[in-house]
Amino acid sequence: MMQLTISTGSVLTKSVLNILNVLLQQIFGSILPYQFETRQPLEPIYDFIVVGSGPGGSVVASRLSETNSRVLLLEAGGSAPPSAGVAGLTILNGANPNLFWGLKAVPRHNQGFGFVNNSIIYQQGKVMGGSTSVNAMIFSRGNRRDYDSWANMGNPGWDYDSLLPYFKKSENFRGYKTPLTAKYHGYGGPLTIEKKRYSALYARQVVEAFQELGYGVIDEMLSHQIGVAPHHTTTRDGMRVSASESFLRPVVHRVNLDIRPQSLVTKIVFNSKKRAIGVKYLRGNREYFVRVRKEVIVSAGPINTPKLLMLSGVGPRQHLSNLQIPIVASVEGVGKNLKDHNGVAGILIKVNPDTVLNANDPRSIINEFIMNRTGG
Repeated sequence: MMQLTISTGSVLTKSVLNILNVLLQQIFGSILPYQFETRQPLEPIYDFIVVGSGPGGSVVASRLSETNSRVLLLEAGGSAPPSAGVAGLTILNGANPNLFWGLKAVPRHNQGFGFVNNSIIYQQGKVMGGSTSVNAMIFSRGNRRDYDSWANMGNPGWDYDSLLPYFKKSENFRGYKTPLTAKYHGYGGPLTIEKKRYSALYARQVVEAFQELGYGVIDEMLSHQIGVAPHHTTTRDGMRVSASESFLRPVVHRVNLDIRPQSLVTKIVFNSKKRAIGVKYLRGNREYFVRVRKEVIVSAGPINTPKLLMLSGVGPRQHLSNLQIPIVASVEGVGKNLKDHNGVAGILIKVNPDTVLNANDPRSIINEFIMNRTGG
């Protein structure tokens, strides 16, 4: 956690971020976020086309390319900048509009009181790795009841106990474990999870305060999640490991896997039998069309996935008709029923001296990172 004050004329400008990225590249080189771009030109047809490189798309593209299938992954954003790899600089990336979709919730009179016009900013990463490249790197699993409710709605295999082996398979856990918690973790997967390396004084005091109130210190990956927990992070030796870093970077040289960043898919194309035959996408100022033999897999996030489906003619009939979009399939649930967990910000207390690193002083953060691989 860090304190940050951004105002007109702040030193946290795009040019400062550019300088930081150059310095980080010179110091750390190959351990920084990978610059994805595979061979030119693309094939005219693929077995599978994956739209989006977030935690869904990166995993799917990696797994599909383990076979002989030809796989194309298209990502609207570019590769993550070097600063995205340093925990303490995470909040600075909020000053880089190229990394986000710039989404805002529709203004409502009963919410978003701290936002302009009551319109809540809904941050979604527009970058290789999706939001895993720009989030706070906090790693936790959903609550058991969430997964069990999916199964109870008619989706066998999506309950917590059925999913636990896959959670463990993806995980390379380096945090603190006990005989009670060890069975909930995996130890050889592609996604490294470790204990947060930087711990501010106030964070330790908060944990102690909850313990005084009778709450136990828990592992947030357990099936029960009532308690207080110093969180784990998606980092390896203090460096961010996003979905694309964990699942795509190790396999980027597979000859049957093509990855194309800065490619915005605008439409899934269907034939007369309502079968997907390819996608249209924008790259630079040009529109391209690439064909698919088997499937188009849309993993563009909770907002852009239904948006792309509706732009392609799959969605609520009346809504598509109002927008004069030709209907391929009338599916009333598309674009509806989004549920997200609420977040509550408490009272902010200024202490002296500061107990956290100051994001307005990137030098201290970088020094902390160079010396200790911490800093955020």
